[in-house]
Amino acid sequence: KKKGDKPVNPLSPKSDEEKEAMELVKKSANIFIAICIRRPELIRFLMTISSKENANVLNKAVRNIMPKLTRPLANKYGGSKIAQQVADMVDQTKDSLLLSFLDNLAPSEGVLPTQELILACHNIQEKRLKEDGSKDARFIIPVVSGMKRQDLVEKLPEFVQADDIVFKAALRRMGERHTRHTGIFREDSEKEGMTLCEQTVFLHRLD
Repeated sequence: KKKGDKPVNPLSPKSDEEKEAMELVKKSANIFIAICIRRPELIRFLMTISSKENANVLNKAVRNIMPKLTRPLANKYGGSKIAQQVADMVDQTKDSLLLSFLDNLAPSEGVLPTQELILACHNIQEKRLKEDGSKDARFIIPVVSGMKRQDLVEKLPEFVQADDIVFKAALRRMGERHTRHTGIFREDSEKEGMTLCEQTVFLHRLD
């Protein structure tokens, strides 16, 4: 990547041909998503066909329109309930789509995820361990902005041990509500999230 180049969105089409194909696929996917909102058990089928080999265009299309699925589901059934329901119905080969589902299920920037959704993501993490038995930090990144700082401190080793993309994503989500207070260290450990100053302090203490 050249200096000054903007990072490429992995969900963007790589060519005009892929863009055209994605637009066609989205039309059908949108119709099926509307059915999934009435019948959530069909989400398993949606994620299964979107995770098949050579289904890259469909996979991108579904992840691009994921908010159209998650927001109505959260309003209708509750975010924490639908998060666990979907996680229970798909195996680990569908993790990329499940992670997209959880990420879009979490509230947008400026709104804290509920404690119920935070607990649900922790439960999902506990059930979907890696092959070596360790926890996959990706499953709680969608809700770290709403976690107590003292709980985030305990999770820091998991984020540090993850790859750079996961580690940076976790730090970004922790501090997304504190962009105006990056240099502040709050005395109250019950506060949600973690400022940039706090991240620096607690990461240094891990050394």
